[in-house]
Amino acid sequence: MSAAQPLSAKNRQLMQRNGFTLVELLVALFIFGLISSAAVMLLRSASDSQLQLKNKLSMQGNITRLSNLLEADLAQAVARPSRNANGSKMAAFLTQDRPGSLFAFSRTGLGMGGDDADGFASSIGRVEYELVNRQFIRKSTLYIDGGQSNPPAILLDDVDQILVKYRDQKGQWRDDWNVDDNMQMPRAIEVNIMQKNIAPLQLILIVGSQSRNIPMAETENSTEENSTEENSTEENVNES
Repeated sequence: MSAAQPLSAKNRQLMQRNGFTLVELLVALFIFGLISSAAVMLLRSASDSQLQLKNKLSMQGNITRLSNLLEADLAQAVARPSRNANGSKMAAFLTQDRPGSLFAFSRTGLGMGGDDADGFASSIGRVEYELVNRQFIRKSTLYIDGGQSNPPAILLDDVDQILVKYRDQKGQWRDDWNVDDNMQMPRAIEVNIMQKNIAPLQLILIVGSQSRNIPMAETENSTEENSTEENSTEENVNES
C-alpha cells in the first residue's frame, strides 16, 4: 500500500478557500442579527401606528356620536317640569341635583304616545347626563312623571372632568342654572370635556327650538345700541 502523498501548495490553497472561517461566520451572524432586528422594529412600528390610528378613529367616532346625540337631545328640549318617583316636582331644566349629575331636562320624542294627567303629550320623556366613575353617561325615561329609567348608555370612558356653562336670556354665561321659574330653560349650554392625553373638547349647543339667534352679551348689545344712536344723530345733523 503506497504512502499518502503530501498535499501540494495549490491543493492546500483550494481547501482553505472552501467554507468560512470562524471570524467570517461570526460577522455574518452579526449582520443577519442587525437586519432581523431592523425588520422586527419596522414591523412593530407599523403595527403601533396602525393601532394608534385605529384608536384615534374610534375616539373621533365616539366624539361625533356624542356631539350628535347632545345636539339632538337639546334641540328637542321643552319647558315641561316633571315629577320623580316620589312625586316631587322637578324643573324643566335641572342641573347638579346630586353628586355625578350634570344636567337633566324634558324632551320630546321619547315617550309612548297618548296624553298624561296634565294634558301634555306623553311622547315627552326625560333625559339626564352624568359623570360617574370617569364615565360620561346618558339616561333616558320614556315617561316624564315617575317613569323608570332605561339602562344607562356610556358615551365616553376615561373622562377626568366635565364643566358645563349655561347662557341665560340676557346672553350671559353662568356656571349653574338655579332659577326660580321651573319652566325656564337656558338659551344654550357649553360643555367642556377633559380627558387624559387628549385635547379638551368644547361643545356649544342650542337648547330647544329657537327661531332667533342667541343674544349677545349685554355689553355687546349696549355697544351696538350706542353705535345706532350715534348714526342717527349724524343723520339728523346732515339733514339740518
